[in-house]
Amino acid sequence: MVGENAVETVNAPEDGLSLRVFVLFLFPAILFIGLAAVYYVVEKSDWSQVDPTLAATLKLFYIYVALLGVCLLAALVWLVVDERKIRRLTRLLEEKHKDN
Repeated sequence: MVGENAVETVNAPEDGLSLRVFVLFLFPAILFIGLAAVYYVVEKSDWSQVDPTLAATLKLFYIYVALLGVCLLAALVWLVVDERKIRRLTRLLEEKHKDN
């Protein structure tokens, strides 16, 4: 580390619930609520009173937003998994460096 006040994040304990795990559980809950809202809006709305082009555009927009949420969830999970791999590899590298 560079200085005395530097925060050492490599050796942070990963036991218990961390903020990453909390976000991983919170984000799908919000995503599923959003998906249910999109389904309700698309299926239960009276689209006959809206211009057909606008209705089709709105339906595609709602579907796009739902798919975007799913992609963001996948990216978040991938980021957390990669971060744990990087921490593990950094820890192994530091242990090997200490041994030499």
